[in-house]
Amino acid sequence: MADIQNFPKLQDKRLSLIGKQTHRLRKTTSINNDKLKDRCSTYGKAIDRDKRSYDYKMWQKTMPHKQYYIHTKGTQRCLKRIRDQVPDLDDESGMYGVYGGTSLRDLQPQIDTIIKNQHPRVRRLRKTEKLLSDGKTDGRIMNIKESRGMLEAIINRPSFPPRRERGMTLYFKTRRPSTVDTNDITSAGALRLPPLAVSRENTKSGMMFRPKSKSVAFKGLPKRSTTFALDL
Repeated sequence: MADIQNFPKLQDKRLSLIGKQTHRLRKTTSINNDKLKDRCSTYGKAIDRDKRSYDYKMWQKTMPHKQYYIHTKGTQRCLKRIRDQVPDLDDESGMYGVYGGTSLRDLQPQIDTIIKNQHPRVRRLRKTEKLLSDGKTDGRIMNIKESRGMLEAIINRPSFPPRRERGMTLYFKTRRPSTVDTNDITSAGALRLPPLAVSRENTKSGMMFRPKSKSVAFKGLPKRSTTFALDL
């Protein structure tokens, strides 16, 4: 076990020197970390900027090839449309062949129209319009005029009385006004029954229940069904 007396005390200069060195080292480490962080951030921004520039340059280089490919596909589709209009492709009686001697320069407006119709934006718009028309045809989408009328009918429908008033109305409809006692009507609109009266007495046979009133007659020992009586 180490001797506690050999430990340096607070007044020892070695402790102050160690504290100063630790503080200086911590501060130097923090400054170096901040510098490295700024340098990494600068490098990351430079790499992202170069990547965006490279992607843009590659997009510029590929645009002529894409346009050439689109023009080729449009030309093929235009020529196919012309061939489909010819009833007999094997007929060699025509002087100018299947295309009637038409040059590609003359077909350029049709090719441009085909390319324009096949644009992704135009295709999405065409698909949306088709879904809208199909929805109106099969009833999935209602007409705005009919739906507005139905909405107004729902909003302006007659309102029913609250539940408590509804119960009171049904109670008064089923009873005559002369026989209704307002003290016997509960909050739910129903008739409140009088409380039950029960009494006990000790007999030789043990504890038993008997009716308080003589409205219920029984012979012998009372059964459970005759142990309660209503004094109306």
